[in-house]
Amino acid sequence: MKNYPEAILKYVCIRALGTDAFAYILTDEAGKIIEWGGEFEGIAPDLLCTDVFISDIFDFMIGLLPLKGNAHVIKNLNIQMSKRIDVHIFKQKDGYGLIFLDVTGRNDTQISLQQFANTEEVENIKGLSNAISGKDESVCVEEDSQSIKIVKIPATVLSIDIKHTSAQIISLSETKIQERVLPFLKILTKEISENNGYIKTLFGDLLVAVFGIYSRRRNTSSEALFAVQKILEAFSLEYQKQNPTELSIPIRMGMASGSIFIGYSILMGKRIFHCHGDCIQLSKKLMHYALYGHVLIDKETFSVAGNHRELFIPVSIKEDLKSSLYDVYKWEYK
Repeated sequence: MKNYPEAILKYVCIRALGTDAFAYILTDEAGKIIEWGGEFEGIAPDLLCTDVFISDIFDFMIGLLPLKGNAHVIKNLNIQMSKRIDVHIFKQKDGYGLIFLDVTGRNDTQISLQQFANTEEVENIKGLSNAISGKDESVCVEEDSQSIKIVKIPATVLSIDIKHTSAQIISLSETKIQERVLPFLKILTKEISENNGYIKTLFGDLLVAVFGIYSRRRNTSSEALFAVQKILEAFSLEYQKQNPTELSIPIRMGMASGSIFIGYSILMGKRIFHCHGDCIQLSKKLMHYALYGHVLIDKETFSVAGNHRELFIPVSIKEDLKSSLYDVYKWEYK
């Protein structure tokens, strides 16, 4: 870029940023902080110091460096409950620059599914990274530029089908999405996270959550079932408010327990989290067999369900004419 006069650059900045407050951080190529400035109120300026990795201060930077392209933007990210920011990350000479743009004062219709997804992703990255790194029995494998860390844990996996979510998002305006769709997604993430669940997948109409990563309790089923109970209660109230003539709620669930492998890979500077285990697929299968308003769980989950057992009745499922019957347990929420 040419060396434009300071007055011109100042005018361009005002036109681009308006009255929004912003702050900046400069790092070296490794991601260590070199310099910062601007309005950092509410963005934890007390934690900033030189020669500290930016990812140690801000969880959303975990796995982002080195950038594959020249720039990356994270929009509508919640730093605190009352503050929203856009984060612009870009390459500069001998390192990277970050601009934090405070967009809290903008019209609330700009609070979108993107903000919801970005905020939840940051929480998941932070929690899962800490959980894996803190396990004594973890196994770390390094091959060339690839680094893989894996740990085996007992877990309960919950799969949820949220009926017509994708169809509504495609057909509704952003305002209507916030009124009709986001309340249900917020219920799910709130109850799952408050009961030590990790949201592995939120894609289309499907949500998959894993219980057992954040907690060292052996009985992960009780946490998962308590989350399910709270989800069903809150879903029922919200759905009746939106659809007073409807009787059933648009959600069905499958749950299975067993050992899973969790871990992360670092490939070309990107941290990728993954979970593997038979109970993940079984929970999805049970979800597909369930009717809306029903929860199906496997024997393993039922055996340690505690007081929740009284909610379930035994049922048998046969996948096709050639397969054998296998027993599961059903809860029909009324």
